[in-house]
Amino acid sequence: TIGNVYLGLGLPRQARPLIEQSYEARKSYGADGQDLARSLYSLSLVEEKLGDLDRAERLARESLDANRRLLGETSAATADGACRLGYILREKGELRSAEEQFDSCLAIRTKLYGRMHEKISIPLDNLALIARDRGDHATAERLLREALAIDRAMRGEDHPLYIFHLFHLTSLMEERGDRASAEKLYDQVIALSKRVLRAEHPETVDAMSAMGLFLMD
Repeated sequence: TIGNVYLGLGLPRQARPLIEQSYEARKSYGADGQDLARSLYSLSLVEEKLGDLDRAERLARESLDANRRLLGETSAATADGACRLGYILREKGELRSAEEQFDSCLAIRTKLYGRMHEKISIPLDNLALIARDRGDHATAERLLREALAIDRAMRGEDHPLYIFHLFHLTSLMEERGDRASAEKLYDQVIALSKRVLRAEHPETVDAMSAMGLFLMD
């Protein structure tokens, strides 16, 4: 829908009324449950972007419940929904509940695709961030390195997601006080970001700013 186009362009405020209208129209015309679940998923993403995490959580749970009911506990859509809910719960600081959702997503995707698949690195990265938030740096590092190995094998080092996950490992090394590793990783992140994303991209700017602060410390 046009609403999803706006959402993809990073314009959630413009996307919201269009996706809401699409959802209500589909409901009125008796659209199948999967269409409604997809609309609820998109609305959850909109509300998260706009900062209404409580409404985002409610919509994500409705979408996830619908997919479980319609497609089963181990469908790809159920895995996607578990990850969607996990993002929101982590933003709300509900780490245990978020971890349960990402564990569920990881288990389903591993069953569907195997461990060495591009869809595995995303829940691994998020589980690593939860471990880092708890202060479990060893677990966080192990999960991030596994995510990066999958990204490297399945996407290549010139993929934005690889760079994103590498930045998380860099930040973790800095938090652990491993300055030599952190500086080396910052150099890699910035070089890749400049080549793949371009120097003016927000992710590149953020990485350069973070390294500047790191070097000043």
